[in-house]
Order: sequence, then structure tokens, then C-alpha cells
Amino acid sequence: MKWGQWFETADRQVRDTFRDDVRVSTVFLGLDHNFDDDGPPVLFETMVFINGSGDEIERYRTWDEAVRGHENMVAEIFRLALPVCSH
Repeated sequence: MKWGQWFETADRQVRDTFRDDVRVSTVFLGLDHNFDDDGPPVLFETMVFINGSGDEIERYRTWDEAVRGHENMVAEIFRLALPVCSH
């Protein structure tokens, strides 16, 4: 119950970057998404949204991996180096 209450109100955002109708969002998932039962838990996810629809997903095991993964995804998606807004 405690975990559920925390999950409802927790700030799980690692990074959030957007420009126009494209958003790259990285969050703490709160549950292990390692469905292979091999290795450490997979707890973070970066998703690319285009016009509100989820388009591409990458998952990570640690906060540091999630931050690096987010930065890599942003660099890939916004290659033209136009101004973006990041939170």
C-alpha cells in the first residue's frame, strides 16, 4: 500500500526534452521490466513521442544509464541542434 501511495504522487521524471510536436521523456518505471529474469532489474525508460504517440523506447538499469540514454536519444532525434526546451 505504501509503495502504491508513493507511486501515485512521486516525481518519477529523470529528464524531459521537447521541441514542437516531439518529446523525449525518461522516467523511473517503478517496477522491474527485465522480463528475461537475467541480470539486474530494468527500472528506467526513455520514450519518444511524436504528436502525442509513443514511437521509440529504450530501457535502462540505473539512473546514470537513463540520463546518458536520454541525452543520446535527444542527440539522435534532434540532430539539427535547433533550440530545445529541457526540464
